[in-house]
Amino acid sequence: MITTICLIIGVLILARAGDLSGFDYFVIFVIIMVSAGFLLDIERSKKLKPVKLPLIIGYFARLFLLFYDVYSSDPLHLPLVGGPMTEDPLRFFTVASILADGGTSSYGGAFARVFGVIFKVTAPSRLWGEFIVMLFSILTLITIAKIVMNLEVSTRDKSLSMYLACLMPNYILLSVVFRRETVITFFVAMSLLFFLQWFNGADSEKPFILAVFFGLLASLFHGATGIIAVFYLVFHFVYSPNDKKFNLSLRNIILVFAFSVLFFFFYARYGTVFFSKLERLSGNIESLSSVRDAGDMSYARYVGNSNSLLNILIYSIPRYAYFMYSPFPWQWRGLNDILTFLMSSVPYLVILVRAIRTIRKYPKSSHKRTMIIIIVFIAVGMTFIFSWGVTNTGTATRHRDKFLALYTVLFALSHENRIRFKIRNR
Repeated sequence: MITTICLIIGVLILARAGDLSGFDYFVIFVIIMVSAGFLLDIERSKKLKPVKLPLIIGYFARLFLLFYDVYSSDPLHLPLVGGPMTEDPLRFFTVASILADGGTSSYGGAFARVFGVIFKVTAPSRLWGEFIVMLFSILTLITIAKIVMNLEVSTRDKSLSMYLACLMPNYILLSVVFRRETVITFFVAMSLLFFLQWFNGADSEKPFILAVFFGLLASLFHGATGIIAVFYLVFHFVYSPNDKKFNLSLRNIILVFAFSVLFFFFYARYGTVFFSKLERLSGNIESLSSVRDAGDMSYARYVGNSNSLLNILIYSIPRYAYFMYSPFPWQWRGLNDILTFLMSSVPYLVILVRAIRTIRKYPKSSHKRTMIIIIVFIAVGMTFIFSWGVTNTGTATRHRDKFLALYTVLFALSHENRIRFKIRNR
């Protein structure tokens, strides 16, 4: 609450300072004010007390990188992240500034338009824009913390899970560059928060409606992300949160089929609104490899083309593998690629393997087992869909962090059981 008040006051200050020279000095003052509000809120929160240290470390690590990036003579420019003033980040910032001045542009979608409005109220500023992006990453971490704190795992595992989420190196770097991924990751985390509230037996359908809403909201920034809402709707038909079990009756199967028909009907009519990425994918599926194979980190030659249904089936697995776990050793060009593999690819692989092993160890009636199955299904299903639109490791590395909330929950649940089963085996 204090942070929100500080941010509102800060926006009012920047709105008045927009025409003055030295605008970034006012931005720095607002950052100090918001940071103080964040610390006070974290200290006052009883629910977040067990995970306040990773949240604080994550916040100030990002803040340090933000200032380093903006004011250093050697700004962040990692091949797998893309520096703030190169390619997409530069175009996003330029378009947002143009829109703020009353110009027009079709590039950047909702992300550029939102920041165009923000810059119109205040003034275009790289420091201000990237700080707002950073705040979205902090909101993501707080949302993940709320999810983790509601899990039935030990306090130690809750804390470890938050250290993982707060200190994932690639996500930290993404949090301070002018890209839309951080905003999308926040909406995905919010959708998961409400979906799990419904899954755990909420008193009404409101959490489920909000889960679908935030999933669709994410799709406005990146169309394919909206498919998470479709997964939620499918599970709504086949899972009963009150009975805490799947109900694969003929009626529910028919409902899923009817929903699928309805979905494809609306997709055909309104796909460009919510699922524009998939719209482009279906329209150009034969030439995807040639569209996205620019740059040294392309893996198009390893995953083939998709000019037939058979090829789609054959190449889905390698596309999934490259999307989630590249750069593989044969792609390494230097230390950056090795570190990316060890600190981004390997953690996701280890978490998924542990989650699948945990499913086998839980009794079939276990509520946690069902939760893991559903989250694994959503995470893997989303990856298969994303993998058909990407053939470049840099792009894949950024996209996979959109699933950070899903994998953090899987880590918490599977890590807790890894310890328990070790003790039991002794």
